[in-house]
Amino acid sequence: KGICILQIWPRYILTGIYILRIYMKRLVYLSGILASCLAISTQCGCSNRTGNAASDSSLILKNVIYSDSVCVDSSSATCKISVEYPEAGPQPLTDSVRQWIAGLMYRDAFSGYDRKFDLTSGNESGQQLVNDYGDSLLASARGQLVELDSLFAVRSSLEYESSIKMIYSTPKLVTSSSTVYVYLGGAHGGTTGVNCTFDAATGTSLGWNIFVPGSEEKLREIVSEGLKTQFFNTREKGESIQDMLLVDADSIPLPATQPYFMADGLHFLYQQYEIAPYSEGMPGCVIPYAGISDLLYPAVSALLP
Repeated sequence: KGICILQIWPRYILTGIYILRIYMKRLVYLSGILASCLAISTQCGCSNRTGNAASDSSLILKNVIYSDSVCVDSSSATCKISVEYPEAGPQPLTDSVRQWIAGLMYRDAFSGYDRKFDLTSGNESGQQLVNDYGDSLLASARGQLVELDSLFAVRSSLEYESSIKMIYSTPKLVTSSSTVYVYLGGAHGGTTGVNCTFDAATGTSLGWNIFVPGSEEKLREIVSEGLKTQFFNTREKGESIQDMLLVDADSIPLPATQPYFMADGLHFLYQQYEIAPYSEGMPGCVIPYAGISDLLYPAVSALLP
């Protein structure tokens, strides 16, 4: 029996290391370029609407849905994608949002191979774009399941869920949001969140380019204070802010992803593990526009609600 244990355990330790290596590698791909997972039963949800409850952007949105799975012996991979895709509207804005959505699908989370999509024909509804992407992800996932099965003969389960939708809209601004959850083995999956605000008139994306030169340090201090009072709320938790962070509390960097506009102010969002452990989730804060007005270009201030 002792000999059997010595033979079996190294195998599963190696399996765990292999899966962890895959998982960490894929999380790198998910830090700003999002991704998803053989088409068996692709479905399309076609509910058209203009903007949202607070909208006047004139974008006509179509809800494009992909849902499929693939199995290799007892292992499986599932892929679910839901996209509010601009079917029609002012051309500069429509083109920019479409390109942003395609950019999120630029890299394959399961294989790491880059792939570009043609938006010039057949993608007015976005369905072909989403279908191609979901199919390519599941094809890549099948390859990884075959590899895992041949090396270790263990049951694996891969998951990908993506939601892209418009979360804020005015006659001058439109904000789209992408949330992705990926499970590639291990103790838990990983989530990423990426948001982008567009000038409704020109289609220009608005992020770090809205701040005047030389404002970075002051902005960092404002965001750092916002995190401490709004998200970590050290007074309520009775803990030191440093105990909740993976970085120096006195020099919290600005997030890797750009800020985005909402009705209550400018939102700043950090990814999992970017500045805090997994248990803290995705830290973020909201800075009222009045609190950063002196850091913004005048042309940007003119767009604010």
